[in-house]
Amino acid sequence: MRSYYLTLFLLLFSPLLVSAQDKLTFLNGHVLEGKFLNYDTSYVEFSYQRRNKTKTEKFEAYRLYSITEASGKETVVYFQDSLAGNIWTPQEAMYFVHGQQDAQEGFKPHLANIGGFSFALGVSLWDTYKRQNGPSDGFFEGFFRSDPGIIHLLTPFVYTILVGLPGITFDLSKVSNRAYLLEETYRDGYIRVVKNKRKFGGLKFSLLGSATGLGLYFLGRAIQ
Repeated sequence: MRSYYLTLFLLLFSPLLVSAQDKLTFLNGHVLEGKFLNYDTSYVEFSYQRRNKTKTEKFEAYRLYSITEASGKETVVYFQDSLAGNIWTPQEAMYFVHGQQDAQEGFKPHLANIGGFSFALGVSLWDTYKRQNGPSDGFFEGFFRSDPGIIHLLTPFVYTILVGLPGITFDLSKVSNRAYLLEETYRDGYIRVVKNKRKFGGLKFSLLGSATGLGLYFLGRAIQ
């Protein structure tokens, strides 16, 4: 009977035991899971899986906030050092990391993505919408009668700059602890990730919009 319960226990909980891993938390909010090997004041040696291969790497300590063992024990390795760019106290760094993690998990740049695609596609179509130079029954010739100009290529980069300018509104439902909002470094970390997501998404989708417009241009010219 005991062996039966032992077998049942292993079946139920062994996956959890196997999956429990050490974690590195970086100052940019990212978390890497694997096996902690060694640590001194300048680096942390860590082993982790990447594409079904085990990699062992040394990470500079100034890039890290903490090491969390599989047991749940967390050791803060961050230390204030203005020469290394670590200008915050450990407490301020904790808020900065949490701000980034909340934005990474909760913020989705849907408006920036849709806006980027729509804006770039619209500019692309407008760029190939040639006006009549002489007398005509119609004021416009229509789409795809003009070759794409330089604005067609510049649009994604202009949009990427513009989409990073608006202010940030915090979504309270995505904030892990509302008391963190009182901390400047938490807000800085959150805003940093939100703006980066806006810019990256805006660039990617505006490039897609321009590519779609260019594809329609060549398709339209081929049909005419």
